[in-house]
Amino acid sequence: MKEKSKSGPIVIALAVCTILSLAAQGQVPQEAPDPGALGIEEVFELNDAPQTESPPGTTPPEVEPDGDGYTDKERAEAAAAALIDPRAERPDQILTFEPNPPPPPQTEGPVGDAAVLVRSFAGISFATSGRPVPDPSVARSPNRVLEATNAMLRLTDTNGAMKVEMSMDAFFGLTGIAAGTIDPKVYFDNLGPTKVFVIAVMGKGTPKGLHLAVSRFTDPNDLLAPASWCRFMLPHPAIVPQSGADYPGLGAGLEHLIVTSNHFDSAGAGGTLVRLIAKSVLYNTTQPCALTVASTAVFPLSSDPLRVNLRTLQPVQFAAAPGSAGGVTTLGYLVSAIDYATTGYRLWSLQRNSAGALVRPLPSRIIQTSKMYLEPPPVNQPPTPTGAKSTLSSGDGRILQAVGSGNTIWFAQTTGCNNTGAGVNESCANVMQLNVTPGAGNPIAAFGLQKMLGAGAGVSLWHPAVAMTTTGHVAVTYLQGSSNLALGIGIAVKRAPVANFRALLPDSGVCSQAGSQLRTGDYLGAQVDPSGASFWFAGEKLMSFATGPDTSICRWATFVKEVRP
Repeated sequence: MKEKSKSGPIVIALAVCTILSLAAQGQVPQEAPDPGALGIEEVFELNDAPQTESPPGTTPPEVEPDGDGYTDKERAEAAAAALIDPRAERPDQILTFEPNPPPPPQTEGPVGDAAVLVRSFAGISFATSGRPVPDPSVARSPNRVLEATNAMLRLTDTNGAMKVEMSMDAFFGLTGIAAGTIDPKVYFDNLGPTKVFVIAVMGKGTPKGLHLAVSRFTDPNDLLAPASWCRFMLPHPAIVPQSGADYPGLGAGLEHLIVTSNHFDSAGAGGTLVRLIAKSVLYNTTQPCALTVASTAVFPLSSDPLRVNLRTLQPVQFAAAPGSAGGVTTLGYLVSAIDYATTGYRLWSLQRNSAGALVRPLPSRIIQTSKMYLEPPPVNQPPTPTGAKSTLSSGDGRILQAVGSGNTIWFAQTTGCNNTGAGVNESCANVMQLNVTPGAGNPIAAFGLQKMLGAGAGVSLWHPAVAMTTTGHVAVTYLQGSSNLALGIGIAVKRAPVANFRALLPDSGVCSQAGSQLRTGDYLGAQVDPSGASFWFAGEKLMSFATGPDTSICRWATFVKEVRP
């Protein structure tokens, strides 16, 4: 049941501080500082953003231990409401799958009309991670591939030959009550003179905070040597809930790394924390490890955990710097969804004025598109060997990834759709292009292409991750499944200036898990190759793992793939 919304203030708290690396300090901070310790200068209000309050007498919902904010009852209600919704849009494009041609030998750049699967190799699996869902993320430097899942990191060469695989706890030196992480993100920042890997993951131990690491080399050979990595722990400020923190986001402009994280209490109330971290300090490989947090902004969100209004502010990962005009410098952008059954999205602009100060409150604007997005429904899976039927959760409608080049942004989310115009709804991958006009004040932007990608009757696509090249090619990976198709990995590519995506054959799983609304994690991974000639993806499918001579279990395994447009 939706709650009545009302206009309310958005509070933005700004901070300036410098944090030395954990290695340099020799210790982990023992408690989160209060707002004064973060140097908060002012509190601003922005009254045009909706905010909700809980009805009197309601009881805060119980939150799952994994921190995704949903109870079983709420999932069941959401699933029932999403199965048949007359407002569901038809996809713009029903993907058809063609055989994957072999890669041409010794060639560079786009070749032919169809996308080419260059390579695919096994990544991290349930067998080594032990976590129920993977949340895979991938980053590619010129000669290394870094993959992250819940609890694990894996560094290989570009053909998948292992350099090292280790737990996230071991990488960050977390033991005892400090151990435990969730929702990892990895990124190779190719924008600017210093090109490095970045790792962000939310800590579940004590003290509470976000763990951040940056490689000291473009192509590191290991994950442990202090000379190869700078590691930091950023405590949660006291102005946000200390429990329920999850879902970090990584974005980048020319001057700053942009890190976001969600912070919700047991009632679902909380906000998104936005940090701007100066690259000039963080990426300085000639000096001791240190970072400067240029600002911290906290956006209070809805108290209803099923509502997606501003639930995640997704920072844009830029391959080429955004444009600037009107006397301000554009440092970056963030994108958020508004609410189900709407057609609007909010674009947030990070700007520095002529005096060198961050423009605050952050200018933002709601931009309307032509297609409504809905809560995605559950996904049917093939029966198990015992004949049991199962369904998978396809997540929610938050923005999952945003990428940009200059004044063009692409972002992706999952939405409820109807592939045939009849029967029950499916889930679709909603992939959108936003063209921004740089300038001072609230950002001006208009939608270009909006592609709601479907795959036919009864087939669902969800958890889309998107990447783009500076020449305008765009690729998206997603999970794909149906009552006849076990959970697997799909990929579609759009070459500029063509409007439509072309899909590769899906890499399907081999088994099903018994249960209802089983989680498949929150996201997948996508990034453009540093050369700009191909895309890299990390996805998951269900595989059989032997537990004895005559038995097996069905669990996830990740695969890393390179595709040339």
